[in-house]
Amino acid sequence: MKRFNWLTLCLFLAGALVACAGDDGTLPPAPPVSAIPADEIPEYIIGPLDNLDVFVWGNPELSSGGQVRPDGRITLPIVEDLPAAGKTPAQLARDIEEALGKFVVDPI
Repeated sequence: MKRFNWLTLCLFLAGALVACAGDDGTLPPAPPVSAIPADEIPEYIIGPLDNLDVFVWGNPELSSGGQVRPDGRITLPIVEDLPAAGKTPAQLARDIEEALGKFVVDPI
């Protein structure tokens, strides 16, 4: 019976140590998003394995979705191997418009 009590005490103390080892209050809390000026908020950068939905206005047959491949490229219905990783969504949209412009009049 004494061994069981000793084991219970050890488990309780181990749990208490883990609970006390949490946040020690030395780091300040993160500022709310509204407190960060709009020009200092970093823009999202597309990376490998990100899921993308591409919608081509007026051409639903050219719209597609999928994942950025590990090599950082995407494939669209009539455009193959378009680099996507390392770009912002706006940069990729301009690249898609340019690539589709060879096949479609005024792609948006």
